[in-house]
Amino acid sequence: MVQVKSEQIIQRLAVVFIILVNGLFCLKYSYRATHWYLPLTVGYMAFVGLSSTYGMRILQRLPTTITFWGGMVGFLLVSVVLMVVVDKDSLHVDRWLMIATFWDNIRDGIYPYVPRYGPNIPSQLPVYHILAYPFYIAGEVGFYSVAVLVTWVFLLREKYKTQTWFVLLMICVSAGVWWEIVSRSTIIMNMVLVIVMMMYVDTAKPKTVWHHVILGVLTGLLLATRVTVVFPLIVMFSAYYLRQRAVQHVIAMAVAALFTIGLVLLPLYIMDNKYFWQYNPLLVQSYFTNSYITVILLVLSFIGGYLGKSPVLRYGICGILMVLTTMWASQIHYWYFGPWAMIFDSKFDISYYLQAFPYFVMALLPNLRGTGTVTNG
Repeated sequence: MVQVKSEQIIQRLAVVFIILVNGLFCLKYSYRATHWYLPLTVGYMAFVGLSSTYGMRILQRLPTTITFWGGMVGFLLVSVVLMVVVDKDSLHVDRWLMIATFWDNIRDGIYPYVPRYGPNIPSQLPVYHILAYPFYIAGEVGFYSVAVLVTWVFLLREKYKTQTWFVLLMICVSAGVWWEIVSRSTIIMNMVLVIVMMMYVDTAKPKTVWHHVILGVLTGLLLATRVTVVFPLIVMFSAYYLRQRAVQHVIAMAVAALFTIGLVLLPLYIMDNKYFWQYNPLLVQSYFTNSYITVILLVLSFIGGYLGKSPVLRYGICGILMVLTTMWASQIHYWYFGPWAMIFDSKFDISYYLQAFPYFVMALLPNLRGTGTVTNG
């Protein structure tokens, strides 16, 4: 009974977040286009709220195959059209440029994290850039975001069947997701990869030491994309390890993860040990939190994982942690620039709030209620 009540609270919070963060995107960018930005934003937020709460009921009445493939084809077509029509240079978002900086430097034999096209340096860890490499070669990094979102939907289709419609609906009605695609940003992608890992763990429930070694390698690769993935990963693993008290498995997984991260970073150190310390992506990403806040978030991650007995709770807790992480980073800009400049003059990138979006969408899936419950070992 307590778990059901907790899941209901998490799902209400998820709906509120999805409405607010997408409303924030609508407000910011419609303000630049029309004097009717306030009523437009209010109407859009109402639409998102209705989609979040009643979307699944409506979709279940539609033909299964036609609904899914029609939505998928529509999503892909609109994505391609937007990337063709909207010049990425006109949007002043440099995440795609940081990927280009990384690989252009590698091509020219330069340390990959040295500034090239401006003062900023690539802030993501190497695996992030490796995953983006095929799209860099293709000349359109925007397809990276589209490819990961499509992969997420198809993996959900295999596991949750009709629930996939709802996730596709949430992607299609999200102003934040469309901004990610148009601006060739990739903030949301790392978190989708973590969700894929969480889906695997919930399904496979690894038991042998070697299974946990493999899990550790995958964890190390995820940690070598973006530092903030550490919080949802801790939620996921503490849900199992703290309850199962499997010390041997914890050690195997942790050693494999650390070894993998070391192998990923070693070529950078060998390439130029001076630049390795001067232009280090870990230092760039550390601006999100100070050491005290990081410790607090880590502790909350362990507690959240222990309390998260069901997938709905774990996904919801991950979303809350990502919101808290972003709120800490944004409050510095809030006090320095004020709320108006922070939002409308882009003194803070509100896209970071999208890190929580996929977790809250997962928390709303009806099939996850009360499933995958973890018990004490």
